[in-house]
Parts: sequence; structure tokens; C-alpha cells
Amino acid sequence: MKEKGKEAILSDFGKRLAKYREARNMTQMDVAVVIESYPGYISRMENGKVEPGLFMILALAEALDITPNELIGSRSIK
Repeated sequence: MKEKGKEAILSDFGKRLAKYREARNMTQMDVAVVIESYPGYISRMENGKVEPGLFMILALAEALDITPNELIGSRSIK
């Protein structure tokens, strides 16, 4: 299987973040308030412009009531 580049991985993450946020009828501001961040940072993540750290991923998953795997996507390690 061909490895994805960093830009593609960040883009996929951002699309999943936006999908789960919108499915919960939350705005970027709503998420930012819950995780004690800024809506601009949520926007940059959704647009694949920043690489979130582990604790940010955990906070986002908790705020969206999903698992971190749902948010980051998963694949089997070979």
C-alpha cells in the first residue's frame, strides 16, 4: 500500500473533524469553547493547515463524543 503524504493525511483529518463537528450541529466556536482553544485554530485544522498534537486530538474526540481512531482514521500496521 502506498503511503500518504503529510498534506493528504492532514487534509483527511480536517475533513473528518468537520464532518463530525457538523453532524453534532456544532460550530467551530462551539468546539473551541469546549476544548479551550480558538475557532481560527479549529478552522486551520479543518483545512489541513496545522498538525494537531496528541492532547488536542484527545480533546477534540472527547468534545465530539467519538473515539480518537474515528477522528484520525485508522489502518492496520503491517
